[in-house]
Amino acid sequence: MKIGIKTFGCKLNQYEGEGIREVLIENGNQIIPDDELADFYIINGCSVTKRAEQKAFQFIRKIKRKFPSSRVILTGCLGTQAQRGIIEAHEVDYVIPNSKKYLIDTVISGGEESIAGTDDIKWYDIKNFSEHTRAFVKIQDGCDNRCAYCIVPIIRGDSRSRPIDEIIKQVQKLHKAGFKEVVLTGVNIGSYRHKQAGNVFRLEDLLQKLLAETEIQRIRLSSMEIDEITENLVKVIESGGTRIMHHFHLPLQSGSDEILRRMKRKYDSTQYAAVIERMRSSFPEAMFGADVIVGFPGEKDIHFRETYNLIEKLGIQHLHVFRYSSRPGVAAERLKDDVPGDLKRTRSRQLYQLGEKNKGKFISSFVGKRLRVLFEEEIEKGVWRGFSGNFINCFINCQENLKNQVWEVEGLKSLKNKLKVSMESDECIS
Repeated sequence: MKIGIKTFGCKLNQYEGEGIREVLIENGNQIIPDDELADFYIINGCSVTKRAEQKAFQFIRKIKRKFPSSRVILTGCLGTQAQRGIIEAHEVDYVIPNSKKYLIDTVISGGEESIAGTDDIKWYDIKNFSEHTRAFVKIQDGCDNRCAYCIVPIIRGDSRSRPIDEIIKQVQKLHKAGFKEVVLTGVNIGSYRHKQAGNVFRLEDLLQKLLAETEIQRIRLSSMEIDEITENLVKVIESGGTRIMHHFHLPLQSGSDEILRRMKRKYDSTQYAAVIERMRSSFPEAMFGADVIVGFPGEKDIHFRETYNLIEKLGIQHLHVFRYSSRPGVAAERLKDDVPGDLKRTRSRQLYQLGEKNKGKFISSFVGKRLRVLFEEEIEKGVWRGFSGNFINCFINCQENLKNQVWEVEGLKSLKNKLKVSMESDECIS
């Protein structure tokens, strides 16, 4: 069978999309680009916002117009919503919820009836990560928080953690496959808890075992809630030296205490700021990222200004800004969506510009400093792009093939929030 796969959304969905790809290849299928005629198209969709859903359905309509004979399978969080009847999945031949996406090959083989009643979580044993230099490793799924705006716990369920030994073996395999960096991913990796032989392993325990039992050179952490940042975790990150990346994504959502309460978040702006400052005291060259929602019901100009001022004060450099859209089944669905769309767009644009300004200042501070960069791709002839440990987008002029090599470089010049760098020596680190 010829099969096209299109994944939308977060790192977790991308990891699961790669797992689907590997299973299909192992079973004799051919994966083709998403602009060619296929027997099946698998749409691994996202449902975190209305806009994310629209992107997936736009792609489905495009495929059906171009290749009307191709059968479409909708899965991912968007598949779960469609399977529950929350949304209508037009022009879709099969709907497979998140909990059953690992059985897609069964459907393709003509045995869709056999997936009925199966509902389990799949920790894919990924051997490679196609077209990526950094490999994602799923360590956790689901969420125990019940934030008023968030549909993720409804779709993915309560927090579950992958067995620690499976994660170690996964990372060892990826290292042997040639990967220099893994990104630990999940819905909220800070909630990692694995029970084994009477012991409970937390995220810091997992990191210690990865440092001791694998040779992977770079470990990057994905999104963590601030209440999961413990002193023990900070000490383990410190002990990791250059192997644990100093790049931390800590969701904020709002800088207004009133809006945070309405969102049912577990902290206020003062507590959030204290965690950022604590982390920065140990990791002064770290880049900090945050998710922010604008236009949550009841958000007035004063609330938005509190958010803006907090981000400006803390100097958060990497912002993911979302315009609020009501999600079915969440607590905030009962609230009136009273912030006009134009105002949401204006506030979103203002925060984006602030984030870019903060990032520009941060990147400029690395001119003349040394960084370790994993180069990923040649963006034009003789120009290579990669990311430093603290997630600065770097580029260098070089005629040699630098793909998947780690070099120590020196910052030369900040250009459009990227850092032009030069080699520090003639020897790559790895």
